[in-house]
Amino acid sequence: GSKASDWLTTFLGRPCRLVRQNPNSDRDCKVGQEGGVSADGRFSLSLANESPYLLISRSSVKELQQQISSNNSQVVPIDDLVHRFRGNIVIDGGWPYEEDEWSELMIGQQLFQSRGRCSRCQMVCLDQSTGQRNKEPLMTLLRIRGKKVPFGIHLVHNMADTELQRIQVGDEVIPVAMTTS
Repeated sequence: GSKASDWLTTFLGRPCRLVRQNPNSDRDCKVGQEGGVSADGRFSLSLANESPYLLISRSSVKELQQQISSNNSQVVPIDDLVHRFRGNIVIDGGWPYEEDEWSELMIGQQLFQSRGRCSRCQMVCLDQSTGQRNKEPLMTLLRIRGKKVPFGIHLVHNMADTELQRIQVGDEVIPVAMTTS
C-alpha cells in the first residue's frame, strides 16, 4: 500500500510503488525445443521474459571479452559483461560456447533441459552500473556468432517432484545429453 511505497520512495530516493503479482497469473515459457515437459505439460513463467532460467558460461564471456578487445582495443571487465547478460545461473569451466550443444544437464542433483540459445537484444549494450549505452558486446556477438546473436541458453526444470529442490554455488554441472543438430 501507500505506507510501503512511501518508505521505499524515501529509502531509494526515487518514486517507487510496491506491487504484487496475482497468484493466479500464469504464462507459459516462450521458447521451445524438443524435450521434456513439466507434470502439467507446460513450463510456466512468473516474472521472467522467456524462460525461468538463463545459463551463461564464464568461459564464453571470457572468449567474448578477448574478441571485443582484439577487435577495437576496448576492455570490458568480465564481471561487467556477466552482469549485462543477466543470467541467473552462471557457471565456470568448460570450453567457450560449449553450453550451446547441451540439451540436458545436471546441476547438483537437479535435471534441467535446454530450450535453446538465447537471442540477445540491445539490452546487453547497457552498462548495468552506469546506465550508459554503447555498441558492445552486441557488435562483436553479431560478428562472431551470427545474425540471431545467441549467447547463453534457456533452461527449464521439471518441478513435478514435490520434494524440496535446490541448486547452490559449487554444485557440479554435468551435461547429460547433447543436441542432435
